[in-house]
Amino acid sequence: MSENFFSLELLVANNLVADDTKRSDFATGLTAAFQLTKKLEGFIEWDAVYQISGGDPGPRHYAVAGVVYFLTPNFAVDARTRVGLNESSNDILDGIGFAVRF
Repeated sequence: MSENFFSLELLVANNLVADDTKRSDFATGLTAAFQLTKKLEGFIEWDAVYQISGGDPGPRHYAVAGVVYFLTPNFAVDARTRVGLNESSNDILDGIGFAVRF
């Protein structure tokens, strides 16, 4: 077990969406991560997206849970499920991804 079992992360971002709307979104996220083994991390998070241009459907709030597996210290794969928490949000989204640090 890792000595750093728990971490808390905060995300603040501004995204330009390159579709027909050319909208801009302001996003926030709060993540609690749990080191399950030396190479496996579980996480839960709350995400919110606020559209600041291109129309305003209202804020979108999501609950997210997933796992990250570190193949090496610089390469990780992840899987997640995101559930919409309000009417403006998408209902559900599953995803997989990877991260490379260089």
